[in-house]
Amino acid sequence: MKDEMQHGQSSDLFPFNARTLRWLIPVLAAAIGLRLLFILRYSFIPVDATIYADIAKTWLHHHVYGFGDIATEPTLIRLPGYPAFLALIFAIFGIDHYFPIYITQLLFDLGTCVLVAYLARDLFGERAGRVAFAIAALCPFTANYVALALTETLAVFSVALASWLLVRTVRRENVREAIYCGLACSFSILLRPDNGILPAAFLLYLVWRAMWLRSRLLMTAAVLLGCFAALPFVPWTIRNWNTFHQIQPLVPRYANAPGELVPLGFNRWTKSWLADYVSVEEIFWKVSTDVPGEPLDLG
Repeated sequence: MKDEMQHGQSSDLFPFNARTLRWLIPVLAAAIGLRLLFILRYSFIPVDATIYADIAKTWLHHHVYGFGDIATEPTLIRLPGYPAFLALIFAIFGIDHYFPIYITQLLFDLGTCVLVAYLARDLFGERAGRVAFAIAALCPFTANYVALALTETLAVFSVALASWLLVRTVRRENVREAIYCGLACSFSILLRPDNGILPAAFLLYLVWRAMWLRSRLLMTAAVLLGCFAALPFVPWTIRNWNTFHQIQPLVPRYANAPGELVPLGFNRWTKSWLADYVSVEEIFWKVSTDVPGEPLDLG
């Protein structure tokens, strides 16, 4: 176990010396350039971004988590993680200033690359860590999200952080790392409710490993991770009960407001044939999220 704990952690992955700078600077420059290209050439504001922004502005101006400028209406269709991030950016840089959002997300995404590198280093060694950093830094499929005011960039960062902290929890059998991991999981779920699968998988693994090794510390770590992952959703659930008289610890399955009609038949029909993103945008979202009455091209 001692050898396992020390595997891949004998040296710093990014020591400040000439050898490191020779490979790090070109990769880092390419990573920043790729993300700036998406920001400067391909950024736009999708429907979901306006929803998050409207919640953030109402929260900031009227101290109500919901929609509306004059007459405010509370909502529970989105978790408060990303609206809180937008509200903070708007409070510092001004309302509807999206460029600071993109730059902040660029920094978070670079942080994700570093976390991926350390995770690979801890599991497979120093060379794997450097390769993983280069792959994550130059991957366009995650880099492009920095140019959108959506949850993806922060969600990927939180998943990488939680995964790295889980490895540290297991290697060190340290309950403090488990608490940090639980908090990272809760942050991830506050951004995207489907990330609830993350602490569930972590808990199953920790409980299995604790039983296999007969480790009380790992069992304690599992309990603490679960408690801290669920902690932020206690006040959210209480708020939803007080405001809407609904027990809702996350968000409704179809992101609908209380009493709002959900076209279940339409949803089932689209799921019977929908297989590509363009159909989601051209057909499904025009009914579920866009302005009602917008024509559909069923051809």
